[in-house]
Amino acid sequence: MRKTATLFLVITLLLGSCAKSPEPDVFLKIGSDFYNLDDFFKTNIKNNFIKLPEETKVSKINSFVENKLYSIDAEKQNYEQTDSALSVKLKGFKKNVLIQTYLNKTILDSVITDEYIKQIYDKTSVEVKASHILIKPENKMSSEEALAKANDIYKKILNGENFTDLANEYSADKAAPGGDLGYFSWGKMVPAFQEKVFSMEIGEISKPLKTQFGYHIIKLVDKRTKPKQQTFEKSKKSLKKNAIQSHRQELNKRYLETVERIKKSMDYKLNNEVLPLICDEYKDKKYKGGYLQIMKQIEANPVIITTKNENFDKEWFTNKIEEYNYDFNAGKYLSDPKGLSQVLEYIFTRNIFYTNAQKMNLQDDPDFLEEYNIFKNKEIINHYKKENIKKLSKVSEKELKDYYEKNKSEYMTDEKFEVREIFVKDESLANEILTKIQMGEMFEKLSDEYTERYNKKKVKGYLGFISNKQYGKIGKIAEKLKKDEVCKTPIKHKDGFSIIKVYDKKDAELKDFDKVKHTINRKLQSKKEKEVKEKLYKKLLNKYKVKIYWKTFNIKNQDS
Repeated sequence: MRKTATLFLVITLLLGSCAKSPEPDVFLKIGSDFYNLDDFFKTNIKNNFIKLPEETKVSKINSFVENKLYSIDAEKQNYEQTDSALSVKLKGFKKNVLIQTYLNKTILDSVITDEYIKQIYDKTSVEVKASHILIKPENKMSSEEALAKANDIYKKILNGENFTDLANEYSADKAAPGGDLGYFSWGKMVPAFQEKVFSMEIGEISKPLKTQFGYHIIKLVDKRTKPKQQTFEKSKKSLKKNAIQSHRQELNKRYLETVERIKKSMDYKLNNEVLPLICDEYKDKKYKGGYLQIMKQIEANPVIITTKNENFDKEWFTNKIEEYNYDFNAGKYLSDPKGLSQVLEYIFTRNIFYTNAQKMNLQDDPDFLEEYNIFKNKEIINHYKKENIKKLSKVSEKELKDYYEKNKSEYMTDEKFEVREIFVKDESLANEILTKIQMGEMFEKLSDEYTERYNKKKVKGYLGFISNKQYGKIGKIAEKLKKDEVCKTPIKHKDGFSIIKVYDKKDAELKDFDKVKHTINRKLQSKKEKEVKEKLYKKLLNKYKVKIYWKTFNIKNQDS
């Protein structure tokens, strides 16, 4: 939300009294526009933010201001019109959001109504505390056997045995000691479980209930009004989002019914004779560019869809892919007639949805505008960063080589030691083997005979060339041994003992420039980006006369 400064505030600021916040919840002034805490918490979760240390809070606030300034500066430079790649992306996204808004209004809202969400909200105002005993059909236990076991436990409860003790003994949910699930609200558990537990009375114990996790015996311990309940309007969006998951099957059914109704009303027919020809040409040209370019390369332009009023050809299909900026697994769909027919149906019906959305003037709908503007702002900021930070932070080949020459010590390989190991679990056996080695018996022969490390038994305990960072204590001790030397005492691990011999040593070597070039570039570019970003931020702060009211966040000792 923006708040334009009142005349009183303007006069006050001109008199130099900017240190005071114009209103208690205003934290930012850019030019003559004010931003309050509601603006900030649209992109920062309030409950998470207030728990952060002050340094992290400052960073997040600065990040918000940065992005706001990038957006404003990009708007001043008319990025949306002058950046062709951005313009194409936004046009495609705008059409797709308009289609989704149409589907939401015609399908989603008819399944998940406001009345239904209000019912859910009323349920979420209550929290329950419950315990459960979960019996899972696992470890060769069938579903029938799991149910029988759950019924036996239920009988024990009815006969007076302690629920908590039985949960500790039998429940597969070890994350809930004694079966205790604590307090939770509606929407936190799977549908069948929550439907049952919210219908129970305090102290009631349910018969075994089946969910996808197994069989639950539930005990309702307590019910209470949820503390700090948000208003219905603030909760509505998240409640609807959660409800979509539990109604996905019905929503999908309604969507498919809508598609079939459109196809039938328009007498939609595919030209099945030409689909294999297009697929064959696509496969022949698949190494000549992306799927859109390949479809454009196909010279033939046959009619692929017919309706009672109009025919649609391959060129129409290609144009729609480009127009809506569709992204899909082309190799899976365009090389097979069945897959191609699915794509054609999808694009055809979505084009109908788009036309219907325009007729309903959904481009002016608040839900559409909110989602589209969030995406647009995000993309404009990304393009702005690319032009003003990324491009200016590129590192030249000379800079990479100069850094490499000056910092060769950073790009040395580790010193390596060729090691063979005899690993046994018994300490007395390890000492006995070490004595045999000291008496002159061949290390390789003893390793072949005794070593118990499963994945090294076939190679007679050969570990290869290792560094001091590998195999825990083995690498560190190998570093101290000389060539052809055996360790003086067995090396103790939590599961056994090792005796090692070093056969050879390789000195550290300088890594080739081409192999570390990417790592150096990432390091230097990151440093450069930070410098460019800091310089740009300072410039924009000054350019747009920014004032941050840190006291609104109870943060002191900041410059702005």
